[in-house]
Amino acid sequence: MAEIKTFPVRLTPRANDLLRSAYHYRGDLSSQIASILDMVNLDKIELTRFPTGRAARDSKPEDRPTMKTSVRLPVALYDKVKTVADKRRTSVNAIVNSAILAGLGTL
Repeated sequence: MAEIKTFPVRLTPRANDLLRSAYHYRGDLSSQIASILDMVNLDKIELTRFPTGRAARDSKPEDRPTMKTSVRLPVALYDKVKTVADKRRTSVNAIVNSAILAGLGTL
């Protein structure tokens, strides 16, 4: 059995809605997120940028990652996502949200 890493993620309302409606609130969201992360090219997806600092205070709630959840991923997949995030100078959170939008936003 693969070693699992559990970590907190904040999803944007759009990513959360896409993920939950695509799977009709069935099954384990962590496994669905893992499938999406395997499916999309993390090096090429358009990154979702979140407002920070003062800009975050003035931004619309739908532009900010406000939906908190925990995700369980195989350590190897988490390490891959972390490596891509570091290479692209962003966060794991931004990669996960961007992957969900890329993978499900076109459905």
